[in-house]
Amino acid sequence: MKVTPLDIQQKRFHVAFRATTATRSRSSSTRLREEMEGLVREVTELREFHETYSERMREYREREERSRTP
Repeated sequence: MKVTPLDIQQKRFHVAFRATTATRSRSSSTRLREEMEGLVREVTELREFHETYSERMREYREREERSRTP
């Protein structure tokens, strides 16, 4: 099961007897959601970079093969 930033944002915790517990839970879930959003963006950027890099390498290899062929 994949967890998304939206899942974290929508997660509700049981209310405790102390109000600070609910506040801390919201604060922690907000930080966790923000961190996860950043990681999702980073993974997306790295995947795009990898695709671009792989495509360039394929093109260079094809050029190299063509230059070797008489």
